[in-house]
Amino acid sequence: MDVTEEQEQSMKLEDFQAKAAGRFRDDVHVADVSDLMQRTVKESLLKFDGKPLFPERIAHTFPYRASDAEGLLYNALVKSWPEIARLAREERKPEAEQTTLFASVES
Repeated sequence: MDVTEEQEQSMKLEDFQAKAAGRFRDDVHVADVSDLMQRTVKESLLKFDGKPLFPERIAHTFPYRASDAEGLLYNALVKSWPEIARLAREERKPEAEQTTLFASVES
């Protein structure tokens, strides 16, 4: 069955209208949600009466005096962190992607 240009435009319009209304057309739109999971943080959980299930968390920072050795170690880590992060990202990339990345840097 051949579809005329007018019918094609009409189908596009129906798709647009369905999307604009937030609806899916059963014969066109399919979503597989079998691998999705909803994550709810415990702060947003409520009791049946609408009150929070858990009390509000309040974080406090306490002053801490580091030794000279701890200060040197901390400063070295902070200074080298960008390089550590870059190496970790590179390790996760497939080799072909790494080659492409280095090729674009060299040119």
